[in-house]
Amino acid sequence: MRWARPLSVIATPLVVLLLACSETPTGPEGAAEADIGPVTGAVLTTANDGNGVQANLKEPFLQVTFVECANGGLGELVVIEGTLHIIFKENATHFQPMGASGIGLATEDVYQAVGVTRESTKVGDGGFPYVHTFVNNFHLVGPGPDNNFRVKQTVHVTVNANGDLTAEVNKTSTTCQ
Repeated sequence: MRWARPLSVIATPLVVLLLACSETPTGPEGAAEADIGPVTGAVLTTANDGNGVQANLKEPFLQVTFVECANGGLGELVVIEGTLHIIFKENATHFQPMGASGIGLATEDVYQAVGVTRESTKVGDGGFPYVHTFVNNFHLVGPGPDNNFRVKQTVHVTVNANGDLTAEVNKTSTTCQ
């Protein structure tokens, strides 16, 4: 099967924004920092750790997600808020919320958002070979039993130097626990 055009967008905003609660260092001393989002409060930090430049972006986010197992199985919308920490390094990106929590609109239950998303893309000269991998593991942890929502997504595409699609995976699953 011949792959005729580059793959442009694989991830959805939901997958990108709903990830994990954890602090990650922004780099060595002397790293440059700039407030790049006077309206949103986004902060960009860059540093060279000897293995290349790494950029860290911390930006507030707000996301609404439907949790199908909440509210006694009736489901409810949960408004999630926190800071999204995005680490850019060469061909890879790491997404991770910090302090992300949410409130159920029907029950007012409090949820914690945890998980991580990693994405990498390698492109050869002239666009081929092309390898793209996206892996998302996201959990929305609610109070009590049967109130936890999990999203697992794996997307992978490999196109060889001749432009032939040689591997393609697109699996998404959601579960309630």
